[in-house]
Amino acid sequence: MDKKIDRIYKLLDADKYVDAVNLCNDKDICNIDIVKSLQVYALAALRRINEATTVARAIVASKSTDEHVLATLLQGLKMIRKENEIIPLYENLITVQPYNEDALARLFNCYGSSGELKKMQQIAQKLYKLTSKPSYVFWSACTMYQQVIDAGDSSGSNMQLMLAERMLQKVIYEAKQNDKKTAGSGTITVVPPGAEELQLYIEVLMKQNKIPEAMNAFQELYPSLYKKRIGDMNTSGSVVDSNSNTDTSGGSTTEASKTDEKKYSLMPAQPLNDDGA
Repeated sequence: MDKKIDRIYKLLDADKYVDAVNLCNDKDICNIDIVKSLQVYALAALRRINEATTVARAIVASKSTDEHVLATLLQGLKMIRKENEIIPLYENLITVQPYNEDALARLFNCYGSSGELKKMQQIAQKLYKLTSKPSYVFWSACTMYQQVIDAGDSSGSNMQLMLAERMLQKVIYEAKQNDKKTAGSGTITVVPPGAEELQLYIEVLMKQNKIPEAMNAFQELYPSLYKKRIGDMNTSGSVVDSNSNTDTSGGSTTEASKTDEKKYSLMPAQPLNDDGA
């Protein structure tokens, strides 16, 4: 039996997907969950989507909690963009293993594939409570921000945004001041925010029309990059004074932000290092 399963792996490694599918149908091993998940992978690689989905649903019905089975199944479903099919398995797994960080993170991503932002937020919050890792605060804040965007709220006073701002501010400035933090029985490294995290923080501020606060945060956290971007904006003839509500090119920043928020976007399209490289 084990030899036959090993043979399936070798066939998959050799891209012999048809042979792998045929071997998965062997009567001695066809009812084993890991074999079914390997068959899903092979069928997905052959773009036999309906068959792959049918086999995947049989595994879901078995309520398997074997992480190797689930991880293999997920890889196959990703190829056919059907990650949502595995959600019930990971939901079941975290009820059995509520402190399984990897399972929670995978469930977060599966919810993302189906656009379930509120559930993503809840999982991110669970992950932070479990691990104290600042990265999960960013996950949570990002889903909160996206919920506001999807809802079309342009008032700038949304409670979700206010909460996301406080969460991001706390973790960003904690990371700036300390490089280590106690988590449970051990110590984790607190990584200072990168360009993507800072961009999220600034976008949350700007969505609330807090232009000066966004400018000040950028200037304080990434001073050299701030100077470079301000230099670019000066060259183009428009720059916002970070200590006032006035755009030096004329007009209210609040009014201008409503008509053209991108004009005040200080972050580059791609993450940069603090030296602007």
